[in-house]
Amino acid sequence: MAIRLNEQSLRMLDSLWLRRHVESHLIFGPISQVFPFGWFFIAVFALNFLFSMLSNSNAEKIIGVVQGLFFVFVSPILLKMSNYRQDAVGWCVIKIVGGLVSFIVLIAGGFVGFFRNQPDAIHLTLLAIIWFPSVEFIPKLIQKQKYISMGRIILTIPVAYLGYQTGNWH
Repeated sequence: MAIRLNEQSLRMLDSLWLRRHVESHLIFGPISQVFPFGWFFIAVFALNFLFSMLSNSNAEKIIGVVQGLFFVFVSPILLKMSNYRQDAVGWCVIKIVGGLVSFIVLIAGGFVGFFRNQPDAIHLTLLAIIWFPSVEFIPKLIQKQKYISMGRIILTIPVAYLGYQTGNWH
């Protein structure tokens, strides 16, 4: 059973808009010219599988096997793509997952925390707003994406430290 990639569907990864985003990204820009994202994807899933197999919980072992099967089917498809397309897929996955995690933290940690009078609600809300994918999609700011990411990292450090000091994070 050979896995064939539909070139017509993959052409959307070659759009100028996405290429500018991937090449100007802090992580994916330099990596796209040197290292294929597919191997990073395989390494992360292999480490996750290894740690789940070393766990004492049967549920974690089952989840590890399911994730391992997912990676076995996805990684050959990803490795058949060019380096740029692998990085474009990685960039899209990171933005989608980052948006979902930020949204969940904003709702569950921020808004629900405010209603429960939890002291770390403001910190979780700020972290969710800082990391929510937003301003990097403004066309004039695409080339400044590296600086936006560095600014997010710099803002995260004091907010995370203050959130840790509330006593709810440890």
